[in-house]
Amino acid sequence: MRNRKTFVLVAAAISTACSDATGPGGGLPGRRLLDAREFSQWAWVPGGGEIVFSTPFDAPYTGPPTRLEAITVAGGSRRTIVAAPSNGDRIIGYRFAVVGSHVYYEVSHPSSDDISFYRTPLGGGAPEKIVDVAPFGVSVASDERMVAWVERDPGAPVWSLITTDIATGNRRTYALQHQANRVTWSPSGRSVVVDISNAVGAALQWVDLASGTVRVWLEPRAGPDVWQSHDIGWDGESPLSYVAGVDVARYSMATGERVLLAPLPAPGRAVGWSRDFETAFIESNECRAWSGGIFGADCTRWANRVDRITWRSGVTTPLLRFEARAPVFARASPTGTYLGYEYYACGGGCYSAGDGLYIERVP
Repeated sequence: MRNRKTFVLVAAAISTACSDATGPGGGLPGRRLLDAREFSQWAWVPGGGEIVFSTPFDAPYTGPPTRLEAITVAGGSRRTIVAAPSNGDRIIGYRFAVVGSHVYYEVSHPSSDDISFYRTPLGGGAPEKIVDVAPFGVSVASDERMVAWVERDPGAPVWSLITTDIATGNRRTYALQHQANRVTWSPSGRSVVVDISNAVGAALQWVDLASGTVRVWLEPRAGPDVWQSHDIGWDGESPLSYVAGVDVARYSMATGERVLLAPLPAPGRAVGWSRDFETAFIESNECRAWSGGIFGADCTRWANRVDRITWRSGVTTPLLRFEARAPVFARASPTGTYLGYEYYACGGGCYSAGDGLYIERVP
């Protein structure tokens, strides 16, 4: 998962959440669900009514041990899903995911450099170790039967896809033709797309897990698709690449056909899709004012916007509009009911009153 707190802006002195934001009452729009000091990373649960978050993660493990907790969006009630291990192990607070009925997370061990991959039911229960020694970027199939990741041969520039059956532990290795770091499963779990997350012009490798066949599709490097995000959807077992940048478009990896889905009023990136990929949530952050400083020019005023685009009907609905001293980082809930966004007035290198995770209900 990408840790958005690493986005750093060296801004002029900022001591409060921006009083010039255009939300209700002149403050930030929506309702603050979590203070920035309460969490490291967060993820929506599939139903969209709760958020799972990790308590602050302190590397190199000198602070309080991390827990995984859930908070309801509507009422704000909290519960612990995964308690901090009592044997000296540490939950890695920046690397977890919610898939199906479980939260999947990585655990480091004080006795070695190895990292293990665990899961725990969202409703609470005993942790289950899935992979004893796991690399970065383990991906879980939607039916929760398999996990997969990409490994590089340490002695040569050779990349492989590794799949593991959760119930039996059986593994299979597939030779890849290009570098990759992300695995996206088909709904059936019979095939995957392996690529480099959000890399422009990267190779997308479509792997049939039964036959081992690998088909490579190269994203365009020039032309109309100068995008900020790409996501993988499926038409049965055939993968589709959905891209957002100066517009929203879809590519068929089977045929290479490009379909323009919607123009964008401003360049942006997708921060959520409906399950059928008929609706996109597009975030745009534009600097409106600059000031000089000892480290060079700094942006002191950002225009933040999030739109919901239902591309088949051509309807665009504004969801978020405000200007502030920093950009926001939004994520739509899986059901499209809520929009969550993080805000850090000074970019993440310090704390200001009002920083944290905000929730806005989608009309």
